[in-house]
Amino acid sequence: MPPRKLAVALQYLCSRKLSIQIVDFLLDIEKEAVKIQKQQQQNGTDPSIYTDRVVKLQQDYLGLVEYLGSIPGALLEKINETTLEVYRERYDLIDKGLSVWVLTKGVGAQEFYEAMIPTNTYYFDLTPSKKDQIDIPILSSVLSVMIQPNLTVLNFKKLSLLSSVSENVFSEFRTFLSSALTKVPKLRSLTLCSHNSSNSLPQCTNEHLELLGRFCPELEFLDVSFNKNLTGEGLKHLVPNLDKNHPGCVKLKKLYIFDCGVFEKEVAKILYSFPDLTYLGYKETGKVLKTIHKGIEAGQEKFQELKLTHIDNLGSKTRRLIASALRCKKPVALAISVLCPDVHNLKLRVCDDDVANLCSLARLETVELIYHVGSIGSPGPHTQTFLSLRGPQLSSIALICNTMSMAMLVTIAENCPGLCQLWSRSNHLMAPYEDETIKKTHSYLANLKVLYIRVGEGELSVTSIPEYVMPYLLRNAKDLRELIVAIRSNIINDYYIQKLVSDCELFLLEKVMIVVPGLNSLQGILKLKVNTVHALMHLCPHLKKLGNLLSWDVAPEEALEVEHLVAEMNYDLEVVNKKMTMR
Repeated sequence: MPPRKLAVALQYLCSRKLSIQIVDFLLDIEKEAVKIQKQQQQNGTDPSIYTDRVVKLQQDYLGLVEYLGSIPGALLEKINETTLEVYRERYDLIDKGLSVWVLTKGVGAQEFYEAMIPTNTYYFDLTPSKKDQIDIPILSSVLSVMIQPNLTVLNFKKLSLLSSVSENVFSEFRTFLSSALTKVPKLRSLTLCSHNSSNSLPQCTNEHLELLGRFCPELEFLDVSFNKNLTGEGLKHLVPNLDKNHPGCVKLKKLYIFDCGVFEKEVAKILYSFPDLTYLGYKETGKVLKTIHKGIEAGQEKFQELKLTHIDNLGSKTRRLIASALRCKKPVALAISVLCPDVHNLKLRVCDDDVANLCSLARLETVELIYHVGSIGSPGPHTQTFLSLRGPQLSSIALICNTMSMAMLVTIAENCPGLCQLWSRSNHLMAPYEDETIKKTHSYLANLKVLYIRVGEGELSVTSIPEYVMPYLLRNAKDLRELIVAIRSNIINDYYIQKLVSDCELFLLEKVMIVVPGLNSLQGILKLKVNTVHALMHLCPHLKKLGNLLSWDVAPEEALEVEHLVAEMNYDLEVVNKKMTMR
């Protein structure tokens, strides 16, 4: 049966307990400040009579800041993380009518909201249903106490869970961040990514990058992905500026600028300023290297090898994607091999002919190849040549194409003895129904930990595949941890799946997702019943994720019964039973 849930770590519990006290302490200070303000407005008395109470609040606040400042930076990082977690949990409990004001008004949001209600509403009660349940302070006050000089890590990613916020919240956060970045000289890691930066926190601007270049010279990791208002001008601020006496962030090892408003020529101009950079999170890095290489050939740039180990040239979502312009032609492959001889990880758009140009990359470990450069293509003989030469050193292969052939899967199996992850996504699978050589015993793919295989364009695409395909790939994969199958086929049934797990001895599986390709919204589309759920729970004692029951032939009451069983037995198992998209 699945593993039981483990007890929560003591460090987390202690950190969370302290975080609750911090939030409550700030809340009490805010309540007292609002109370004093109301009394002043009502009584109209001399403000000096409240001086002692105001001073007491200031002393209490400074005492909290001083206490937090005495905590080591490594512990403070965990406390900050749980503080944002506690804040978000309480925020989610507030009435949605109030929540838009709470982040900037705090406990005063209720009164402010009531003052905004029209007075001519005779028949409708617009008062929030959860009145007087505001138990969080203003967001900026919580963020401010998090900032301490000995802090080395700041991660604001949890703020994106506050959902959509108003422009006032954006303004206050930008002001806070501008102030905070001047107070953390030891900062080594900063995360400001937001998948929907147009209406959610956190946010970052070019001005904030300028402050990083001035005050955070120790920075080694920076993630500002998805902030579409960041441009090449902002990136320049991370480079040392002798005229302004700005040290820059020359110690950067990882820089993530996924889907920002930055062009490849702007990135090319600053890349040599970070000699220790190993990971550039930018989806047009291949074009950047091509630009640099052209400058070297023209004598405009001095040759210098880069330490980059990851190259991603799949294309950004911030502007219209032109697949043909991202194709890894020979000049791009040459630039990669010359400038980044230590590259380990490649994500490229190719046609089969282009793959032969990658054979010179001697240290490759993982590759993701998308056969789409204007029209959807498929791997062929040049891919097989590449795999025969570089396959022994590969630990992960991902191929996204129109047609995957059984011959290509056999080539991968025969030439990649150390393969740990195999990802195959295709619209079609071409495999002969009778092939005795494939059915014979082999010793390939013994190190496989993850298998992802998707065939079909969407959930209505019915695929016909031979029964031997999956057993061929998994025959020796006794250490497999993740099995993701996105195929709508008549062979996907209870007998086939249970026999596959039993015969291949896949008893170490931790994740099993059997779905249809693309959107999963139709119930019963796969002929898998609830007995397969129980069989997998019994056969795989380490199972932690199983699904998607929505697409299986499992009745809602049966799915509910499974969920109740998992809860009652305290299993550490996530049962997926919902609409979802399998990419």
